[in-house]
Amino acid sequence: MDLHEHWAAVRERLTAARKLLPADLHEDPAQGSVERFYDWLENNELELALDELEGLGEINGAPTSFWEDLRAAAERMGLVEHAARYGQRLSG
Repeated sequence: MDLHEHWAAVRERLTAARKLLPADLHEDPAQGSVERFYDWLENNELELALDELEGLGEINGAPTSFWEDLRAAAERMGLVEHAARYGQRLSG
């Protein structure tokens, strides 16, 4: 898998996670913003996009599958601490 395909797979996971958040999404500028998520994604700042989703997931009670997508994206990016944090959420 080349680098372009690698990042495309990460973007796919992040986009899938975003779709799992509720339609009546609550945002907090200090924790997460959908607009910033898409800005980071558009500029290929994938770790920052991941961080925006994490904040949005926390304030919106995201489902387990959301955290699974974030963990998979973090693992693909080599973000060990992020992946471990999401893994803890999944294990309760």
